[in-house]
Amino acid sequence: MSSMHIGIVGMGTVGSALAHGFNKLGHRVSVHDKKLATSIRDVLDADIVYVCVDTPSAEDGACDTTAVHSVADELAASGFAGIVALKSTVTPGTTAGLQRKHPQCRFAHVPEFLRERAAVSDFVDNHDVCIVGVDSEEDFARIKESHGSLPDAFRHVTPTEAELAKYFGNVYNAMLITFANNFYEICRKVGADYATIKDSMVLRRHIHDKYLTCNQNLRGFGGACLPKDTRAIASLSKELGLDVRMFDAILSDNANYLGNCADCP
Repeated sequence: MSSMHIGIVGMGTVGSALAHGFNKLGHRVSVHDKKLATSIRDVLDADIVYVCVDTPSAEDGACDTTAVHSVADELAASGFAGIVALKSTVTPGTTAGLQRKHPQCRFAHVPEFLRERAAVSDFVDNHDVCIVGVDSEEDFARIKESHGSLPDAFRHVTPTEAELAKYFGNVYNAMLITFANNFYEICRKVGADYATIKDSMVLRRHIHDKYLTCNQNLRGFGGACLPKDTRAIASLSKELGLDVRMFDAILSDNANYLGNCADCP
C-alpha cells in the first residue's frame, strides 16, 4: 500500500478516529475543524478529503445536512477537484445531489459504524466492513487503498445505497434494544428472568447476543446516533408518503426506558 495524503474535515468522534487510523497506516494526514486554528486550505492538496461534520436532527426529525453542504461548497469554491468522501450521516440522495452541484469534485459516501465510546478501536481493530458508495471503479479503488488492511471486507455500492446502509445499521440496533426492553417488561410482570431467556435464545444460530442485554440498571438506547437516525428515518418515511409505523413506535417505546444502551455507536 502506497502512502497517501488524507484530508479530514471535522475532528469529532469519527474524524479523530480516522486521523488515528490513517496515521497508523502511514498516510500523511491533514485536518480542518472550525474549532481548531486550521483552514480549508490545509486539506486542498489531499488525495481524498473525508468529511466528518455533525448532521443533527432538524425540528421535524429530519437529518440537517447544512454543515455537509457548507464543506462541499467551500472545497469546490477553493478549487478542490479530488475525491470528497462523506462520512457524515446524510439524507439519502445527498451525495448524488452534491455531485450534480459540483461536477469538478468526485463525491462518495463511506459510512462509519463506530461506537462513540470505542471509536478508535472500532476503526482500527474491529473494522468488519467498509461500505463505499461511489459511481467510479477508480475512485472505489482509491478509497479502498486509503483504508489499507483495516477493514475485513469492502463493499462497492451506489452512493444512495451507502447512505441508507448507515441508517440500516443504527435503526436496526435501536430496534433490538427496544425489543429487549419490551420483552424484559413482560418477563418482569410474569416473574421470569429475562437474562436466562436471552442467554438461552442466543444459542440459536440466527440470534446474536448483541444489543439485547437489559436489566434494571440498563434501559433504553441513548447517545447521539441511535435516536437521531431513528428520527431521521421516521421523518423520511413520512416525506415519502409511506404508511410505516415501526420507526415511530421504536422512538415512543424507548421513551419509556430512560438510560443508555450498553453498546451505543
